[in-house]
Amino acid sequence: MRAYGYIRVSTGRQALSERAQRTAISAYCDLRNLELAHVYADTVSGGTRLRDRPEGAEMLAKLGVHGGAVVAVRLDRLFRNVADCCSQVRQWADQGVGLHLLDHGGSSIDTSTSAGRLFLDMLAAFASFERELIGERTASALADKRARGEYTGGQPPYGYKAVNGVLQKCQDEQAIIDEVHRLRDDGLSLQRCADVLNGSGKRSRTGRLWDRQTVHRCCL
Repeated sequence: MRAYGYIRVSTGRQALSERAQRTAISAYCDLRNLELAHVYADTVSGGTRLRDRPEGAEMLAKLGVHGGAVVAVRLDRLFRNVADCCSQVRQWADQGVGLHLLDHGGSSIDTSTSAGRLFLDMLAAFASFERELIGERTASALADKRARGEYTGGQPPYGYKAVNGVLQKCQDEQAIIDEVHRLRDDGLSLQRCADVLNGSGKRSRTGRLWDRQTVHRCCL
């Protein structure tokens, strides 16, 4: 049977390199007497759907015409979530396309059977769970860094600057924040606060004139 290998590597550094995936796919096809017609390789995030990846889209088009088998090292190299996996695999089953995953002892998953589809759904669910768990851990780590006053990327909040990965108070901007609070305590509206800042020659971080929105967003 003609087979098409598929490789995905992320833009960042990772252990599962393109070379490692290519070697594993080639060795597997030799072992199973599969004719490895081509290996498609994308460098994209796993959140991108297979059909939206340059090489993935080309492989899908080839399979739609010639059929065959798809060989990948891991399930998460192909799909972004459970729904994406199940939809594509069912379409492949209708086209007579088989799927071989190498990280399960070299055994292929027969998606033409109910047991095979159930097994694949379970694998996809665990892959999605692992990805979401990593996201939760990342979010928790960032929240912990913010709580310690560490810089987590992006534009520092008004009144602060990033120094060696740590947020530190910017005295000039803190002085403007304090002035706005005094003006508000005196009963001035947001627009009047903006007028006072502009009249004294003070400018926002971008160098623009203050208005009520920027006063509220930056100083309150």
